[in-house]
Amino acid sequence: MLEDRIEQTVIVADNDTMVRGLIRSILEQPGRAMLLAGDGDEAIAHAAQVQAALVLLDLRMPRVDGITACRRIRELPNYREIPIAILTLFDGDRVRREARRAGATAFFAKPFTTDGLRRGLEPLIAAGQAAAARVAPPEMSNLLF
Repeated sequence: MLEDRIEQTVIVADNDTMVRGLIRSILEQPGRAMLLAGDGDEAIAHAAQVQAALVLLDLRMPRVDGITACRRIRELPNYREIPIAILTLFDGDRVRREARRAGATAFFAKPFTTDGLRRGLEPLIAAGQAAAARVAPPEMSNLLF
């Protein structure tokens, strides 16, 4: 059925299950798949298998942190133009510079408001979907739409 068609995928990585659930409830909508990860390593694995329109990474996570995950995901050929956003309690110029150097497109501070996060992420998802349509290798095109 057409209404079951996945048009966008968003990867959300945060070690806090409540935060992951909240972000899922903020961004979830028909046609959008939400892939949740408990750490950066899981987010990298998702990105290696599925073309996402957006990757949202918590900065501080076990095993692989958000900065390292951002850097590794950016190395994937089909993720060079995809927005990667960092979400963290640790808001400061040094952290923002480090995130930008790793390839982050945007930076969101915790705590966040539901509307504020949605307004900030939806344009990134739209831009990422357009980029994903341009860069997805043929074997991943069936995962886009």
